[in-house]
Amino acid sequence: SLTLRDEYGQPLQAAQVAGDVYAVGSPGARFTIGVENHSGGRMEIVASVDGLDVIDGLEADFSKRGYVIEPYTSFAIDGWRTSDETVAAFRFSDMDGSYAGLTGKPRNVGVVGVAFFREAGYDAVELHRRDSADPFPNRYANPPPARRGY
Repeated sequence: SLTLRDEYGQPLQAAQVAGDVYAVGSPGARFTIGVENHSGGRMEIVASVDGLDVIDGLEADFSKRGYVIEPYTSFAIDGWRTSDETVAAFRFSDMDGSYAGLTGKPRNVGVVGVAFFREAGYDAVELHRRDSADPFPNRYANPPPARRGY
């Protein structure tokens, strides 16, 4: 399951309109993406904000790697991954102030996307290889550029 949460971990208010769900946030307010795996198998979570991958900051794509979540666990994606230890916070903003807008790719501003992929079979050697791999060597999102006009 997926829940957008405020900076205190509380679910954001939402409204459903014609099959789409809209979260309600204030300009400048931080949000996180809460993910829960309610199944007995591992899943890979590929997430995007404003049409950009949350790990590398480039265009989102189903073929990219994501976060692996163990059975019956949860975690929060706190922001754009900038290194192994740090993230740049997700914040509500206008189009020009968005990370996508500042990087010249504003076509999906306001869209949060999460794809869930079930693990399809495995063996012990393959699991060890996956768990010990560095899938994103030097491929994190660049810090957002300075706002234009300021």
